[in-house]
Amino acid sequence: MDKHIYAFVRHPLFWGYALFWIGIGLWMRSPGRVILAALLGPAFAAWAKLVEEPRLASAFGERYEDYRRSVPGLFPRWAALIADAEELDIVALLAVFLVRLLALCEQNYNLVELGPRGTGKSYGYQELSPYTILLTGPTTVANLFYNMASKTVGLVGLWDCVAFDEVAGITFKDKDGVQIMKDYMASGSFARGKEQKAAYASMVFVGNINQSVDTILRTSHLFEPFPEAMSSDTAFFDRMHCYNPGWEITKYRPESFTDDYGFITDYFAGFLRELRKTSYGDLLDRHFKLGRDLNQRDVISVRKMVSGLIKIVYPNGEIETEQLEEILRFALESRRRVKEQLKKIGGMAFYDGNFSYLDNESLKEDYVSVPEQGGGKLIPEGIQRAGHVYTVAHGRNGMIGVYKLETEVTPGTGTFERTGLGSDREVKEAIETAYQYLKLNRKPQAHLPPRTPIGSTRGKPSSRRP
Repeated sequence: MDKHIYAFVRHPLFWGYALFWIGIGLWMRSPGRVILAALLGPAFAAWAKLVEEPRLASAFGERYEDYRRSVPGLFPRWAALIADAEELDIVALLAVFLVRLLALCEQNYNLVELGPRGTGKSYGYQELSPYTILLTGPTTVANLFYNMASKTVGLVGLWDCVAFDEVAGITFKDKDGVQIMKDYMASGSFARGKEQKAAYASMVFVGNINQSVDTILRTSHLFEPFPEAMSSDTAFFDRMHCYNPGWEITKYRPESFTDDYGFITDYFAGFLRELRKTSYGDLLDRHFKLGRDLNQRDVISVRKMVSGLIKIVYPNGEIETEQLEEILRFALESRRRVKEQLKKIGGMAFYDGNFSYLDNESLKEDYVSVPEQGGGKLIPEGIQRAGHVYTVAHGRNGMIGVYKLETEVTPGTGTFERTGLGSDREVKEAIETAYQYLKLNRKPQAHLPPRTPIGSTRGKPSSRRP
């Protein structure tokens, strides 16, 4: 009863109703309605004092009495509310900064951060640690992984972290460079000649976004700044453990720096390097279980991020359940940001994006959304992509569910493909019937060839229930 908005006011609904009707009266320029709405306040207060609060006191006893003495009834504690909001903003911003350190304290961690210029993305990897190297421009397999001529391991075997500055300029002089990088990002090893080599360097990709995030999401995806050889490669981006939202960090100014004491960078870098020898990913299993929509790569990504953040914030590994949950939610959000962009690039091949976790004690399942994707609603707000349809229907178990159907036209021979339907025979037959009807009754458009193939219609029931 003392969490969220109820920590600032006991009866937020009454207060909200009164303000709503006062606002309606002001909007209609009706003094009478404003006065009438203002009278709702005393009426609500009387109802709460005479009816609702006696019931609550009877149900919760002394606990509610303590709560009533410490929290106002109708008028919130504005100072506490503002302070709490500011604290949340600071915590969220601090988390984005701390994520930049994960590649320094976690082995084989793959991180991408894109954002505006002047936010210190590359500066940290260039100046913070002597065990990190920052690359700019083209590179070679011999330089990065293994030189066959000299039989020497490349940068991934010499440094703790290899960071690529300005991702738009990443190019390999070797044709197999991107494929070898994908193999290394997935397993921490790569094949050169007859030998399989292993290394532990983390991979960081930083670059600039020249438009607002909203504009990019309406027209493309958040991996767009990568070069053409990578920008549509879902297998490459699926190796990313975390997408750090660099647009949430304000540009550095003189007042951003402190005159107080701080760690000597060599000492701090040595401390982070020592933390690479241990892992705290298993602490997650003591209190939580990851949802069923997370595949193996998702689980690895979340565990690595949870482990890294615990190392930085709680290096002794002693962490309370509430603190662990906060870190877990941030890790799920960071990995889901990757999956949402993969969904934009690869379609329904990455439909399983409703990330969630379960509390081991209460078995309560909580879902984690990505802020820039429209919140946690099943059906995003705004104009949807062409060919995407949401519908509500009864499932096989009789429960009402939200279903999403996607129709995509792709180059090919005109074959019809169905994915995401599971083993439900009736659904497959219904989709096939609809396709045959459209095929027999279609009319060629003036701007399209007469026999433009229909690619695929895909449906997948949502893993969440309304």
